[in-house]
Amino acid sequence: SLEFTSFALNSGSTFPNVTLPDFEYKATQAMKLSGAGNIVYNPLVTPETRAGWEAYSVENGGRWLQAGMEFEAARKNDTDRLLKDEPIEDLASFFATGFARAIYTADLYGNFLIRRDDLPLYYPGWQHVPPYFPLINMDFYDIAAFREDFTAITTSRQAVLSKIWDLPSDNSPYVQSLLPVFEELGLDASSPLMYILYPVHDTLGKARGEMVGIVTVFVN
Repeated sequence: SLEFTSFALNSGSTFPNVTLPDFEYKATQAMKLSGAGNIVYNPLVTPETRAGWEAYSVENGGRWLQAGMEFEAARKNDTDRLLKDEPIEDLASFFATGFARAIYTADLYGNFLIRRDDLPLYYPGWQHVPPYFPLINMDFYDIAAFREDFTAITTSRQAVLSKIWDLPSDNSPYVQSLLPVFEELGLDASSPLMYILYPVHDTLGKARGEMVGIVTVFVN
């Protein structure tokens, strides 16, 4: 999480409009060292910063996602995956006309819903490894499985360790609907899952300043 803060300070970037260069390399190295299966960065977006964030994500999403897909395909020597996951050459245009141009959620029936403007905060998905299109601008704060822990870290501004999620024994329709997503994210849906939430602050040092985002590390 310190990488985001350090880059923002040294580049003059202002949260939430921050994209970490070479994220796929840095995150993959961290995954190797920690045994994690997936890493996701969620900026904290407020009603006041939402319009600027959504415009920023449309302009910048295609760049890092393209790099992440190429990196993942090369890492796995999997050109078929690259071709399958890249049906549109101009990713920036795709985001501009697709659901990811706005912060959204999904109901149990798979319908995409634009998040209301009167909510106090949002945690849209941004950079992550391995890359997966639907996570872009999906509001993690509205996902029932994460809401309690995202609320806890927002309040405490301290790292939060989740409970162990026993995916194989949870037959609820909600969890079953998430299993294909977990598999796309490189996680083993046949094994228990847990995650650690790390806060991202706008300054370094003991004071740390305001919390401006969350890095989620998934392990199973």
